[in-house]
Amino acid sequence: MALGLALMLVPPAAAAEITLLHSFSGKPDGRNPYGSPSLSGSTLYGMTGGGGAADCGIVYRLNTDGSAYRVLHAFTGPPSDGRGPAYTSPTVSNSTLYGVTWYGGAVNWGTIFKVSTDGSRYEVLYSFQERLLTKGGVLPQGTLVVSGSTVYGTAACGGRENKGTVFRIGTDGSGFKVLHAFSGGRKDGDTPHGGLTLAGSTLYGMTQKGGSNDYGTIYKLSTGGAAFALLHTFTGQQGGDFPEGGLVLDAGTFYGMTSDWKAHGHGKIFRIGTDGGGFNVLHAFGGASDGRAPTGTLILYNSALYGMTSSGGMGNQGTLFRINTDGGGFEVLHSFAGGAETKGFTDAGLAQLKDLPCLEELTLYGPGFTDAAVPQLMELRGLKKVRLVDTGLKPATFDELRRKAGQVQWLVE
Repeated sequence: MALGLALMLVPPAAAAEITLLHSFSGKPDGRNPYGSPSLSGSTLYGMTGGGGAADCGIVYRLNTDGSAYRVLHAFTGPPSDGRGPAYTSPTVSNSTLYGVTWYGGAVNWGTIFKVSTDGSRYEVLYSFQERLLTKGGVLPQGTLVVSGSTVYGTAACGGRENKGTVFRIGTDGSGFKVLHAFSGGRKDGDTPHGGLTLAGSTLYGMTQKGGSNDYGTIYKLSTGGAAFALLHTFTGQQGGDFPEGGLVLDAGTFYGMTSDWKAHGHGKIFRIGTDGGGFNVLHAFGGASDGRAPTGTLILYNSALYGMTSSGGMGNQGTLFRINTDGGGFEVLHSFAGGAETKGFTDAGLAQLKDLPCLEELTLYGPGFTDAAVPQLMELRGLKKVRLVDTGLKPATFDELRRKAGQVQWLVE
């Protein structure tokens, strides 16, 4: 099974030039990279969810030509260090990287950390300790925003209603404060995802659930925590649902993506004004040659957006695509070929479970599930009960699964 690749896309005039910069090899190197690397000058900084001496993930750097690859920090796990950064990229500020880990820390609910860009100094700034899922939030994810001496971020769960939080903390680890605790329902979001975007003194972000249709939201709030408002609630179907990645801002317009997980679609690329007006779907993925299930955050370059899908394309292993900011000129730049097919419950399937909100019980339906996966699942998610059902055949849709086996909480294809 492939352990992950670092790729560089050179924006082309006609065809994409794909350069393999680094192939992760597992311990003591990293494995399962999450999020796009962050660029500073001619250096890329990123993280992997596993690998390193303790197999708890790493922070790495390498040059844009693939040279000078180096592990800056290998996470050692709880109780004194983080474990398993997921769906996040480090934020570069004044020769320091800031980031979060999904797990690890004092009670294994995640950490906020900083490390110098040369790896010489590493510090855990905050260890999430609200085991009862109250107040501070748990399971931090998404890319942090650093402004002056303050760091802003999100936690996927916790808060008063266990729907996630927006928080801030000083770059020295002092002054942790919850700016907003999501409550779900029609007037609030649920399960923040993808991190935050700062414009002036206003923070913007997305949640994967909540809003009038429970299909996810786009929200804003001031850096002081006041003036929280929903800019948009996703409608499902043609309007998209379950937003993926973060928002990209350009000249008063945000660009983003949805995975369309709840409405059983293939994903969309959208734009919306910073005032919540002008929502428009730029592209709806068809699920075949153009890709499906977009992942990560879009990259803006010369009035064009670049991104990836996790499946679809000619080899059904995902695509790299480009689209103009006006919605024209959509083009698949590369279809990944992948390696040998894997069957059953793999690390890739386990990684998908990190998108789930805080659950105590979980039922999985899919091909090739065995009881051997239960201990790994319970450790990964902190679950009290796991039930696996081997359907034998891969169902075509969630609706088909529901008819065959009752209510489905999650499906790993």
